Order: sequence, then C-alpha cells, then structure tokens
Amino acid sequence: MAKAEAENVRDALVSRSVTDSAAFGLLYDIYYEKIFSYCINRVLSRQTAEDLTSTTFLSAARNISRFKGKTRTEFADRLYITASAKIDLYLKKQPPEIQSFESGAITWPLLHSAILRLKPKDQAVVILRFFENLTVDRIVEITSLRPNVVRIRIAESLDKLKEILEAQIGGTEFPNTEKQFEDFVKKLNIDNLPDAAHKARLRAKIPTVFNQPETEKYRPILYLFIGIVFLTALGLTLWYRPADRTPPVPQRSAKLPKSTAEANLPLGQEEASRLEKIKKLASEGNIPELIEVLKTGDATSRLLAAKFLAELTDSNFADIIKIALPTEEADSDSPVAQEDEEAKTLLITTIDKKANLPLADVKLQLLFDGWTGTSEVLTDKPGQHQILIPKQDFDWFRISAAKDGYVNMTIARQDMKRLKLLVPAMISFEMLRAIEAGGIVQDEEFEPIEGAEVRILADFGENPELPKIDISGTFQTDVNGIWKCDSFPEDAMRASLKVSHPNYVSQDIYQPATIEQLKDLQYITILEQGVTVTGQVLDLQEQPLQATLFRGFYHRPDDKGVTCDEDGRFWFDNVSVGNEVFFVQCKRAAPQIQQVDVHPNMPPLIFYLEPANTIRGKVVDINDNPIKDVTVEVSSWQGFNLLNFETKTDANGSFQWTDAPAGEILFNISKPGYLNIRDFGMKSENDYVIPLFPPPDISDDITDQP
Repeated sequence: MAKAEAENVRDALVSRSVTDSAAFGLLYDIYYEKIFSYCINRVLSRQTAEDLTSTTFLSAARNISRFKGKTRTEFADRLYITASAKIDLYLKKQPPEIQSFESGAITWPLLHSAILRLKPKDQAVVILRFFENLTVDRIVEITSLRPNVVRIRIAESLDKLKEILEAQIGGTEFPNTEKQFEDFVKKLNIDNLPDAAHKARLRAKIPTVFNQPETEKYRPILYLFIGIVFLTALGLTLWYRPADRTPPVPQRSAKLPKSTAEANLPLGQEEASRLEKIKKLASEGNIPELIEVLKTGDATSRLLAAKFLAELTDSNFADIIKIALPTEEADSDSPVAQEDEEAKTLLITTIDKKANLPLADVKLQLLFDGWTGTSEVLTDKPGQHQILIPKQDFDWFRISAAKDGYVNMTIARQDMKRLKLLVPAMISFEMLRAIEAGGIVQDEEFEPIEGAEVRILADFGENPELPKIDISGTFQTDVNGIWKCDSFPEDAMRASLKVSHPNYVSQDIYQPATIEQLKDLQYITILEQGVTVTGQVLDLQEQPLQATLFRGFYHRPDDKGVTCDEDGRFWFDNVSVGNEVFFVQCKRAAPQIQQVDVHPNMPPLIFYLEPANTIRGKVVDINDNPIKDVTVEVSSWQGFNLLNFETKTDANGSFQWTDAPAGEILFNISKPGYLNIRDFGMKSENDYVIPLFPPPDISDDITDQP
C-alpha cells in the first residue's frame, strides 16, 4: 500500500525525465520488466514481445517532451497505453493462429489461445487485471473505459473464456469468480522473465533517440515555408495597396465590424471528404502533404492543416494559423480591410477540439476596458472572426465563446497596464463538447437531501494562457438528492464542487471531485448538520453593541456577515464542529478575533470590545510634496486577512482610520505611477510620513561604470 501511494505523488525523477535522459533511464530500469511482462502475456512470443517492448520505450523516449504527467503511476500508464496500441496494431496486421488442444488440464498456452478469441480491448482488460495485477482505476486510465464498463467487460470476458474452454476440452471446471480466476492464474507456469542482454541493448539505444520526435526533421521545412509565404504576402500587400487610400478609423461608439470571411456554401460531401483526407494525413504523420494543403487548400482546409502541423511539429499554433488565413485582397468597403495608426486587427478562431475542425456559429461576447464598441458576434464557416480594436492600452478585457452542445469558455486578462500587457493579435478557442454530469447529495445517515445547491468548477490544463471553462449557475438536487449538469466538459482534467443547504453545514471552499464518478452521475457528497452558535457583543461597560460578525478564516467580498440585534445578540446556524474563527467589527470599537471550540450544547459566546484606536499618516513624494488619491488598505492583522478597511489620501496626502484595533496592522499603499508598498506596519501610537517613489527609469543607457 505504501508503495502504491508513493507512486501516486508528484515525483522529482518523473519531472526530470522530460529533459534528462539519465533520469529517463532510471525509470526505464524500474518499468522494463513490467512492460515486457505485459507484452509477452499479450502475444506469447518472446521475440515479438522484445520487439514490442523496444518500440514502446523508444517511442516514449522520442516523445517524452509531450508527457505532462507528474507521478510514476502516470508515467507507467503512458507506457501501458503505448504498448497496448502497438500490440493491437501487431495483432491486426498478423492475426495469431488459434490453436486447438485435447482434453486435459488448462495450461497457460491453452488459456492464452482462448484469450486471443476475445476482442482486443477485452484481451487488454483481462491481461492488465489478472496477469499484471492492476486495479480497475488503473485500467480505466489505460483503456479510457469507464469503471462500470471495465467491471462488466471483466465479468463478460470470464464467462466467454469459460464457454470457449468448456467447448474445446470439456470436463474441466473453470473458475467461477474473479478471485478464483486470480488464484488460478498465480498457479500457472508462465515464463515472462525478460532477457538481461535485450534489456541492456535497449537501454543503450535510449540516449540516441531521447527527446527527438520523428517529426523534428520537418521543422526547418515548415519554418522555411512560413517565411516564404510571409514575405510573399507582405509583397502582395505592398504592391496592391493604393497610395491614396486612407483606412477608416473606428469611432468609440461604433459597433464591432462583421467578419471578413463569408460562408459561401454548406459543408457538402466533397468538402467533408477533403477534411477527412487531411485528418488521415495527420494520423500518418505526413507533414509534406499537410504543408501542401496549407499552401494550396481553401480556408477551412488550411485552418485544419495548420492545427495538425502545430501538433506534429510542436510549433506555435498561432504562428502557423496566420499563414493559413486567406490572402485575397479585402473589400475596400470592409471596416477591417486594413489597419491604421489608431486601430489594429484582432483575429478570433474557434475549433472543435475533439474533431479538430473549424467551428462556425459560435457566439462571441467581447468586452474591453473603456471601449463602447463591444458587441456579440458569430464566427463564420472557417471558424473565424476579425475585428478592429483601438490601439490603446486596455487595463482589462474579456472574451467569451458559447455554442449549444459545447462548454462555454472565457479568456480574460486583468491589471494589464501594470503588467505592461497588450491584447494579443489572435485568440483561439478549442471548444470542448458538453456532456451530462452529476451526483448525489446525502446526509450523515445516507438519506437524500432535496434542495441542495451545487456549484461546479472544471478545467483541462494548468496553462494560464488557455481559455477557462465557464460552468455558470447552480444546480439543485431533487427529492432523491440527485443533481445534474448538462454543460460539463467531456475532456475535463479536473473538477471540484461546492455544495450548500440552509439546514446543513455548507462547504465554504471547492472540494476536488472524481471525473469518472461525475460522468456516471454517481459522485456522492455528504453534508453534516452543524451546531447553532449564539452569543452577545458588549462594550467594556457591558452595554450591547450592534456589531457585525463573520466566521471562518476568510470571507467573500459579498459576505455581509451577521448583524447583532439591539440587545447585541447574534446566532449562527449550522456551524461545523471543531475550531472556528469569529471576527467582530463595530463602529467606534476595536475589532476582535477569537478562535472558538465549537461543540454541541456549548454555552453562549460573549465578546467584549475595547474602545477604538486611530491610525493616521501622510503620503509624500521624494520631494516631500503630498500625494492625493493614494489607496491605503489593510492587508493583514494577527495573521488574518479579515479587516475590511480602505481609504484614499486627501489633497494634503493625509489619511486616518478611527476604528482601528490596538497593536500593529499591515497595510498596502499604492497609486499608479509609483512603486507600491506592501505590508507596511502601522500602530495607533504614531503619526506616519510615508514616501512613495517613482519607478526606476531603465530607458537611459548606463555609460559610467564603477
């Protein structure tokens, strides 16, 4: 058990193996025997098993840069997946001879002959489960089957094997249960030990192919082609451009222009055939032919070829897709025909991620900071839309893509001015198909809870540049405690839930959820009934205060907390048993934080608030001149980010807070055009003069050296 747990944690050796052939060699030493055992158990021939093992590890070494896993389990699963694909291809090209046997005991060759009569996927499931001793969860990852499907296939395969063997030799009792079959396999005389010489020869080959995918040799050809097309397009643009043409300048109140590419014909049989041909070229790794399509095909074909070329050569999709765009001269009346000094073109593309095809009629919602030209538009037949946006420094933007049957996706950027970021020239949405997902919410007695609200998050990668999945809204449970979401991404990598109900302890943070259980509508969430906490807030003279209380180590900006009544009394329903933090804040009183041990039948809490303190200060520049409109906000107090205070300096650069607690509080002090100050400590006993400095000027050349 300890070893299995160790293989499921993030492993430094696995991370190093992506760039270090020596680290890959160590993993090879660990998993060679397992992969060889799997191969020989599938094909029985030792020579063939050695060949399959070699191609598996050499392929893994060549393409290791594409491996995104972090654990040894993920590394091993990738090897099993590669080996399974190569075994299936071998068995398809060279179908094994099914041998017949006389009556007698069930031997390994006899059992293997029966296994070969199963479907290839069932063969893999049986070998992985009973001969490689992998769990159902591991088999799910390797075969891409759902857990219940794996279990059904195991049961059906055992029934089929029993039927085959009884028909062939008769009179021999075949194991009736999985446990009996597992014990039976252990007693078979199976020779699956590898040859040490072969292992050594294969290990010596790995450094020669490490991190060198076969498609790498086509990369210079592709880059040369991109350069030629770019220079040609630039020359045509300059040659056709009339000297007296003045590009139109979009006004701030103008609507977004229409896309320049128009859909002329519906997707017919001829076009569908062309796209299938391109997909076939990609599956064969035929890069020269894909480059030819990129050069001569129509807009849709170019876009698809560009996507496959990017995948096969590990190139930047954005660089290649620019070459795939139509180069015809734009209509002079089109508002996006040409850029000018005050506007630039933004290209948005939408692609069906699973089918690798351009996706038309995707609704795009575009929002840009301070620009009134926002609108909703649709992508055209090649899955594209071009707009002109002002050449200004936006502080934020948000673009969403939505289409029935697909998951809503959003890409957004914040704080762009401070980070000196610009709107990219192209944004691509790889749209994920939506499926139904769901689960069950129960109480501690495993009874269904009706009316619980479920919020769900999902993603398909850690790259912050990728669009985010947007599963909006909440989903309610029915009388059976079942909830369903019809907009769950089919290819989601991770998911998390947050469940709440007024009569139970709500989950304050999102909890990780199992993808397969969500897809099977079987993910179970248990809510517990908490404790009612009551109490009173008083001043030092024991007069009631109408304070506001929050519980928990943090609270959302929209959380209004609980306000005491006129007698200073408060109550919280459904508080979880255990340690809980209560934060109390009131005008003209010092805030207070207390950690409380919550338990059933606990007595009422009493909070005594001390008189408030005043913190004051002044913000100046390097010449001691006051700075107006500087933001001063609390960042931390007693290790918690709970205090809600923010103000701006006046014309004299001054600020003050009259409801401060005693002791030191940390503040953030900031204003655009100055270097921000983080976690600046202040107490009520002092008056502070705080200088803000301008950012350093790094534009001047440094000529004097010390």
